[in-house]
Amino acid sequence: MRYTILILVALTGCATSGQPPHPLAGTWHGAKTLTLGVTDYWIGDERGSWSADTRTFRFVMDSGTLAVVRAEERCHFSLSGRTLVLSGCRMSGRYVRGS
Repeated sequence: MRYTILILVALTGCATSGQPPHPLAGTWHGAKTLTLGVTDYWIGDERGSWSADTRTFRFVMDSGTLAVVRAEERCHFSLSGRTLVLSGCRMSGRYVRGS
């Protein structure tokens, strides 16, 4: 009986915790402010979606109209502590994560 209660408590905790936020989600400050949501990004007036693998960021700009082809851009990146460095794209620069 006591093991059944422990298992139920553990399962309840797992069910309510949900998925953790993306580790890169947040606001990054550089020459411009880059905000990364779980799947969306904002930099200045530009908005779109993003994804990343171990070495490359992929930004897909949302044009706002279906008639325009969505522009995709890839950047190399490195992440060290609170510092994100993007290179090889127009968003290149050093960004520091806000608190």
